[in-house]
Amino acid sequence: MSLEPVAFDNEHEAFRESFGRFLEKTVLPDYNKWRESGAIPRSVYRAAGEFGFLGICAPEEYGGGGVTDPRFGAVLVQEAMRVGCTGFAVTLAWHSNVCIPFITAHASTEQKAEWLPALAAGEKLIMPVDGSCLQVSRSPDGDAMVTGAVGSVIGGAVADLLLTVITEDGRNTTLVADIEPSDHDNNPGVAFSVEPVVGSLGLEDAALADVVFGHRMSQSNLVAGDAGSAIAADGDLWLAVVHLAGAHAAFDRTVTYVQERKVFGERLSTFENTRFRLDAVSSRYSAVRAAVFAAIGQRQARVPSNADASALLRLAAGLHQDSVDLGLQLHGGYGYMREYPIAQAFADAGFLLASGGSNTEIYQVISPMARY
Repeated sequence: MSLEPVAFDNEHEAFRESFGRFLEKTVLPDYNKWRESGAIPRSVYRAAGEFGFLGICAPEEYGGGGVTDPRFGAVLVQEAMRVGCTGFAVTLAWHSNVCIPFITAHASTEQKAEWLPALAAGEKLIMPVDGSCLQVSRSPDGDAMVTGAVGSVIGGAVADLLLTVITEDGRNTTLVADIEPSDHDNNPGVAFSVEPVVGSLGLEDAALADVVFGHRMSQSNLVAGDAGSAIAADGDLWLAVVHLAGAHAAFDRTVTYVQERKVFGERLSTFENTRFRLDAVSSRYSAVRAAVFAAIGQRQARVPSNADASALLRLAAGLHQDSVDLGLQLHGGYGYMREYPIAQAFADAGFLLASGGSNTEIYQVISPMARY
């Protein structure tokens, strides 16, 4: 695998500026309030869909942007992480960069026509979920039921559809589960519940929910073929992008702080230990960034292998952890105060690392860092 990073061109930077304005105008003013409530309002996702940010990878005939270049998806994640909207970044990554490309590549024409227009417009949200703890049983009349529970599903409290891989008789099948209330009303034998998770230490804005499945399987909700490994690999790859962007954001915040903070009359940035430790993280960032963006560049042609994607995830997650740890240490006591963004960044990174950060099965002198 080439370690040369993929450069962004003028179109990517214009897209970055556009999404940055959207964040500043529509998301940031009330983001702390949404973090306290545990979820970003659905109206924000609909607004993102109206501006074309959610369906960039969906084909044009289904209301999407028809873009096959995954670097545009990386821009969404980077910008959301840059301004501290970790939950928004992760749900965007799952919805726009994992689930929509999977449906585009593997669903039938009828399924695409049913799901993609609403997903591109933000009228519906879809999240991947770990199906390893779900069971499939058959009734005497041949109906199949998917049962089981999955805890702390990212985006589970706001999702309309869940993308998961189920196993029956040793065969894997991809299920797009509809969790709308109307579905429950029309299927009285189906028990399904979504219980929001409140009070988490980090990622409070990610609409976390404990989800209990009780779905009667319909052929219209099953994606043909065994393509579940693609969900796992893409989940790992895009979570690596989240971690990489989180490491960059934490580093930038720390550099700004040490350049302003004085200790014993000297700026913290002039201390040899400070420069040495920041340079060490910066050098690691350059190496991990090259590997992750090489994979992003190749993603247009193929999904990375599970092994490659998992390795990238581990590299990026370790870098993210060390970046927020260093930031917290160099902030001193201020690092433990919520009004300093590094405190929230530390909590969010800790949640992602402790939980695996994914709804899919596998995962479990100061040198300025290179611009994205």
